Amino acid sequence: MVNPATEKTIETVAMADLAATDAAIARAKAAYQDWRRVAPADRARLLRAFAAAVDADRERLALLEVVNSGHTIGNARWEAGNARDVIEYYAAAPERDGGRQIPVQGGIDVTFREPLGVVGVIVPWNFPLPIAAWGLAPALAAGNTVVLKPAELTPLTALRLAELALEAGIPPGVFQVLPGRGPVVGARFATHPDVAKVVFTGSTAVGKQLLAACAAQVKPVTLELGGKSANIVFADSDLALAAASAPGAVFDNAGQDCCARSRILVQQSVFDEFMALFETAVRAVRVGDPAQEGTAMGPLISAAHRARVAAYVPDGAPVAFRGSAPDGPGFWFPPTVLLPGSHQEPAFTEEIFGPVATVVPFTDEADAVRIANDSPYGLSGSIWTRDIGRALRVSRAVEAGNLSVNSHSSVRYSTPSAGSSSRAWAGSWARTRWTPSPRPRTSSFPRRDEHMSNRLDGRVAVITGAGSGIGLASARRLASEGAKVVCVDLDPASGQKAADAVGGLFVQADVTDEDAVRGMYEAAVAEYGRLDIAFNNAGISPPDDDSILTTGLDAWRRVQEVNLTSVYLCCKYAIGHMQRQGKGSIINTASFVALMGAATSQISYSASKGGVLSMSRELGVQFGREGIRVNALCPGPVNTPLLQELFAKDPERAARRLVHIPMGRFAEPEEIAAAVAFLASDDSSFMTANTFLVDGGISAAYVTPL
Repeated sequence: MVNPATEKTIETVAMADLAATDAAIARAKAAYQDWRRVAPADRARLLRAFAAAVDADRERLALLEVVNSGHTIGNARWEAGNARDVIEYYAAAPERDGGRQIPVQGGIDVTFREPLGVVGVIVPWNFPLPIAAWGLAPALAAGNTVVLKPAELTPLTALRLAELALEAGIPPGVFQVLPGRGPVVGARFATHPDVAKVVFTGSTAVGKQLLAACAAQVKPVTLELGGKSANIVFADSDLALAAASAPGAVFDNAGQDCCARSRILVQQSVFDEFMALFETAVRAVRVGDPAQEGTAMGPLISAAHRARVAAYVPDGAPVAFRGSAPDGPGFWFPPTVLLPGSHQEPAFTEEIFGPVATVVPFTDEADAVRIANDSPYGLSGSIWTRDIGRALRVSRAVEAGNLSVNSHSSVRYSTPSAGSSSRAWAGSWARTRWTPSPRPRTSSFPRRDEHMSNRLDGRVAVITGAGSGIGLASARRLASEGAKVVCVDLDPASGQKAADAVGGLFVQADVTDEDAVRGMYEAAVAEYGRLDIAFNNAGISPPDDDSILTTGLDAWRRVQEVNLTSVYLCCKYAIGHMQRQGKGSIINTASFVALMGAATSQISYSASKGGVLSMSRELGVQFGREGIRVNALCPGPVNTPLLQELFAKDPERAARRLVHIPMGRFAEPEEIAAAVAFLASDDSSFMTANTFLVDGGISAAYVTPL
């Protein structure tokens, strides 16, 4: 086994011969008789234990994938988590796999769903860990035994899965991993009479050979083959977001992805604008050591595969622009964008399986559908438009099994997956019979609030003070509009709870500490690859903050540290990341009292928020030409734990404040969060250095001290 990033040998794994293959199949057949009789609840319990073992071993699995497959550490961690999730998902299936009872003349017909027997699963080298789980988990859940052949180049995580299965209590012989060559082990799955079904992910050519071999025994097959997916960008789309997300759709895993959107179709009227934005995004892709946090793309799998990819980009190829890649050892290839002269060029029609994208223009909807469908492949694709009617029409017209609207989601274990033409993805559960039914087509529309569009899809937001109040409400709101949210809080319990609620990342950090602030942004970029939104919301207003005559110096300094110094640090390091991608939005929480300059009994708080206001204006002016917007959000009194703490000191204070609020009530955190989402989105694209009041009219009506 060779590390693709260093070309150094990391381990030696013996390849099974025909005799070893037959012996493994015999063990699986013997184990099947007992495994099929395991009660559904017990089989479910064992699979849950297997999932838990994978979960406990995620970091080791991820590191194995980094050195064996060249996957970035961020991707590898996700893949290990996905394997766990798939096994856990199917652990719920055995107890829900009910049969049917059909009344018939003179009695009742009872129909059972029975397992098949031994299932041979053949896994490719591009995503060894998740694709192994996609094959083994449903088969085991249905009561089958599994012999899994990993790719010759990448067997290490599959071998570790087999060890974890035994540790979790899966009986010997039920799940075996058999490294070996395809023409030996894989071919034997097709011809051996005791293998009841074959599950294969790989090339179209090999898939056809397996299909023919299995047909001789009328053996069911699940095939997942080649892809050359289209990414269709209409003129009415969020062009900046479409361009910013396009590199990840092609260059993730160095383009070694059957769902890669490597054919990019852009409407003619915005073609030049898209290409300018796309070039910036491509040149920003960080290619390098996959073990390093923050690396976006690693190497190709082997020297032979690099040569195959390079053949599509010969001297004189129509290269529009390229990213960079390391020199020296490693199977490196830079992100490359081509402008093919025709739709018949091999780079546009054939699956390259590397970091090479082709971009062509189209005139209208019909032209886009025609170009997208002019392909022997039909696995996946994306459609970018703000027109819901067009999204539905095009998703029905494009011949692909899995389509995403305004995103690049591909397959999910919880939804149907299918393909068309030379690509097929059959059902996931192994059954005794195949029931003919229409081929499913999945179109993914991002979930939205009932009144909101997908304006933050694909963007990454870091929110400080996310554990409660405005921060928590904003995390929920931004996530509901499509953002990936990093929740930062000093309190690990509330911060983690917030991250879990929005499906995001939690980072514990003291925002008054420079190293902690630098680290939290680095963690966000390492996890998600970019930083688009920084909402600096951490703040305090201690109950003992009073007039200047009674406020102590220590209390004063602490409030300035948390409310003002933290914003300085967060802006400093957020701007650095945003400069690299040429765009970003920073929202700093100030206060209505900072704007009004009225008498107040919170001297430390008012002074700190006044500093936030001034800083936001200064930074908004300074960095506006770089596409980085900085605005100050000035809420009025908000019904948060912080306000409740203040009013606990003086119960009459709330009543006195309400008198001066024209709307007659305090704001709710969700109302402030709506303003945060607006300032984070392109709906406020011409706003910077602004003071954004959300105070229920108090700043206009306020005439006496509160």
